[in-house]
Amino acid sequence: VVCELGSAVGDIALEMAKYAKKVIGVEIDEECVRISRKRGLYTICADASNLPSLPEKIDVTYIWIDHKITRKVFDYIYIYITNGLIIVAGELGYGAKRGYARGVEVKVLDEIRDEYPQSEMQYVDYNEGDGERQSGTFALLIIKKE
Repeated sequence: VVCELGSAVGDIALEMAKYAKKVIGVEIDEECVRISRKRGLYTICADASNLPSLPEKIDVTYIWIDHKITRKVFDYIYIYITNGLIIVAGELGYGAKRGYARGVEVKVLDEIRDEYPQSEMQYVDYNEGDGERQSGTFALLIIKKE
């Protein structure tokens, strides 16, 4: 069972659903939730940094949301999830002009990795087109809680 925090309209959840027994989306934006549900996804309208109880045990929690709130959501979910994987994603280099060569999204991941030595960082190249954020490298910080 996968829980995607900040699931927006469900693009990533749709892909995860191909491999998971169940995918639960959590999204704060009501319009995004409406669209996601229309696409057939199970989506809860809630603030990921202050979740109500989830309906079942979550095996994998996936987070890729605005870097300004990623840390707040991670800190909350790290306490909330007792067992399973937490995967936090960010685009390598995104926002690098703001003073962190690896980008503002990966800066948050680097800070979390430094605090949790059991974590592992992986990098994935992607190419979906020529538009903004349609190609590059994203980082996945993976933390296993037992």
